[in-house]
Amino acid sequence: MLWDDVRENYGFRYLLKDRLNQDCLENLFSIIRGKGGHRFNPSPQEFRTALRQTMVDAVLVQSKSQNCRGDIDALLFSLDQVPSLGANTAVDS
Repeated sequence: MLWDDVRENYGFRYLLKDRLNQDCLENLFSIIRGKGGHRFNPSPQEFRTALRQTMVDAVLVQSKSQNCRGDIDALLFSLDQVPSLGANTAVDS
């Protein structure tokens, strides 16, 4: 189980169960959809562009009309971890 693994292998003494939810992902996807004119199904390239813009702008600000708990954590990755579109990368139009 998750708790047994993190306790035994990583030395955790407690687990904040309220942080084990998808609200932070829902907030991120809401921001990304908003950057594309609230498209519910952005293409992979549109998603990547909106994600990069979100990371660059550092706008993980809570929407006033959100329907889930606020995300108080920082981004789990940096812009350097998102691959760029190079000349050899095929992109569907």
